[in-house]
Amino acid sequence: MGRFGEDKVFLPLKSDFNQSECKWITVGIGGDDQVEKLFKLKYPSCKIFGIEASRDQYANFSSYGTVIPYGVGVKSGSFNLTIRKNTSYKHEKVKVLALSDLLDKFVKTRFIQYMTIDIEGFEFGILEELLTGKELHKQGIVFCQIDAELHSDKTKIREIMHKYDS
Repeated sequence: MGRFGEDKVFLPLKSDFNQSECKWITVGIGGDDQVEKLFKLKYPSCKIFGIEASRDQYANFSSYGTVIPYGVGVKSGSFNLTIRKNTSYKHEKVKVLALSDLLDKFVKTRFIQYMTIDIEGFEFGILEELLTGKELHKQGIVFCQIDAELHSDKTKIREIMHKYDS
């Protein structure tokens, strides 16, 4: 259960799955670590990582997993992003790591069982590039299950969902 009462629903791991191989990624902690707390109770050996560029949004995430203090995108660089500061959103130049580099450096694998991603705009590119034949797919990045919170641009949301539906 998240900060606003939204449900995060994932298929459970198979009972014979080695939990120490399990990886969870949260893109955009956003001051809310309740889902990760519950997940860690159910799967205590699963490794949890939270990607968040805004220090004041870490909550108690480090109690359950590893905080990665960057933005994330398809490519590395410095980009203007919409980030949560305290209780509001601001535009700020943020150091962004390419998803492939971030996974290699911090997670040590490109095969992730669970990802939850809070998309304010910039992160739409990640969903698009995970599609078959796109850049992140070609780099061997695999997410078994994705929970995506999509905000703002309804046209963009429809376009991406249509691509996943086809």
